[in-house]
Amino acid sequence: MKFFASCFLAVLLLSLGSAAQTNPLPLGSVSNISSVKCTSQFNSSVCYQATVSCPKTANIGVMWGVTGSGTNGTVVFLNGNGGTIPYGSSFQPRYTQAGLASIEVAWNSDWETAGAPYAANILNAACRSATLLDYFHSKQTQGAFCSQGLSAGSGALAYALSWYGLGSELDNVELLSGPVFSNITDGCKVPNSTPTVRIVPTDGQPWSDKIAYFTEAPSLTVWTGKQCLPKNQSPDASEDAWSAQSTVQPGATVSFPSTNLAGWVCNNGLNPSAGQSYLFFSTLVTPYSLTAITNCAGAEGVTSGHTPQGVLGQTAIEDDMVNQCVQRHALK
Repeated sequence: MKFFASCFLAVLLLSLGSAAQTNPLPLGSVSNISSVKCTSQFNSSVCYQATVSCPKTANIGVMWGVTGSGTNGTVVFLNGNGGTIPYGSSFQPRYTQAGLASIEVAWNSDWETAGAPYAANILNAACRSATLLDYFHSKQTQGAFCSQGLSAGSGALAYALSWYGLGSELDNVELLSGPVFSNITDGCKVPNSTPTVRIVPTDGQPWSDKIAYFTEAPSLTVWTGKQCLPKNQSPDASEDAWSAQSTVQPGATVSFPSTNLAGWVCNNGLNPSAGQSYLFFSTLVTPYSLTAITNCAGAEGVTSGHTPQGVLGQTAIEDDMVNQCVQRHALK
């Protein structure tokens, strides 16, 4: 079931900075592309490596593996954490059977780290994933162009859509346990004035969930350049910096009329991925689906849990990708 979310959450608006970014932000470039032997981490027989360059970030190496002919389209997988380990192998058989090529991506180092001599800024660093997606789209000759992200990989996709113009290219996006960088301010600041958010899924019963980061705080400190969850009250400068790096802030694109968006979140409250995810979806003014998954294995194990209809999460996600990965945009 789809629905329209016409209003921003008031509590979210209060916590965001007032200065809007320029949208869309500029993409970078992909260079030094070469064919390489796939490592054992990839479930692919054909692999490539390249360098991605973006404004205000250091150059970063990336490797990707390709599986399937892609007669009906392509699915790009983005993993969680720093995205340094390929993701997507368990979905490949079903997608290959449906005529969808799979691209597994592994960065040489955390994509979220801007790198010396540049100041830490995860919004700037998100240019890397957006640039790589744009490159893949530019090379596609047939079918739909789709992507699937897990946790921080969902965060990368949300940045690509909200800030880097990828809504004009992506036909279908599956966001698993994320986006997780929707409101970094309320995830990191002390004291936190927004301890919980009421999540209203399109499939499942509402519940309240935390949005403050837990074990993720050290990574957010590195990626944003400000101490996440400090012992004492967060300085105004830190809160302003977090607001200016969040996915959801003034100036973000919130309308995706030609991109199907689906979210999948665990309702067990074990980490803030569901709460942060809803902060993103609740701002959209075009249709989306958001499914509550019960009995997840751990905080983000949406594939092992079940939908309200009793369908295994992995099967439901695969079904949605296969059904919704249809061409809605013209290829370059």
